Amino acid sequence: MPDCCAFCRAELPDIPEAIDAGWIPSYWDAQKDVEVYRPVCGQCLSRGEVIFNDQMGDYERIPVNDPTLVLASGVPV
Repeated sequence: MPDCCAFCRAELPDIPEAIDAGWIPSYWDAQKDVEVYRPVCGQCLSRGEVIFNDQMGDYERIPVNDPTLVLASGVPV
């Protein structure tokens, strides 16, 4: 079975094409406190399924509707 996006299940293209299309290989799941070794496609990244955390230097999925979390823009998650 080919790898697919962790969220939308889009099929992972070959590696150079995936990189060009903005895929990432893994992300941190803050709610489960675990690294998830599943790729995420560029479209899901653009929808905010996973965001880049400047402090961690990595991509992270954060719990939705957590009043203690705020994006860098100041907008609550």
